[in-house]
Amino acid sequence: MKEEEEEEERQEKVDPFRAALLAIIDELSCIKLSHIDDYISLCREEMELKNMTPLVNALHKSVITAADNSKRKELGRAFIQQGGLTPIEAWLPILTKARKEKALLKLLTILDELPISVKEIKTPSTLGKSVTMVMKDEMIGEEIKKNARAVIVKWKALLKARVTRYVAV
Repeated sequence: MKEEEEEEERQEKVDPFRAALLAIIDELSCIKLSHIDDYISLCREEMELKNMTPLVNALHKSVITAADNSKRKELGRAFIQQGGLTPIEAWLPILTKARKEKALLKLLTILDELPISVKEIKTPSTLGKSVTMVMKDEMIGEEIKKNARAVIVKWKALLKARVTRYVAV
């Protein structure tokens, strides 16, 4: 009887955020494709700095370091299609202000690797402005600025290619 009470007490002490995150990642700490919508919901709800890092780490593992390339791409597309860029847009200024350089570097790497199209770039948002803000922040390290610049250059090239295609037609 005492063991049951102790187990129940332990379960009550579990951080609800951590429990929610553990439910949507696999044994390799990658987001389960079937739970991408739960992950994005959790991201939208979580604006506490201490909880952003595990969310960024899970996304980074899922779209950057996962061994299965097709799974990474599929998860990246699902992430974008289901509105996953919105939390990133909100996190960039918070992480920049808090000088969380490891998390910023991972987010910028994610943005560089995600299959972002012209449609997402042109969608009214402040994502581009947030990346530019990171790039121009004088307190941020050079490696992060370089990665932010690379994301902006890549997005500008996508936009230019689209404009060039329309002009050529």
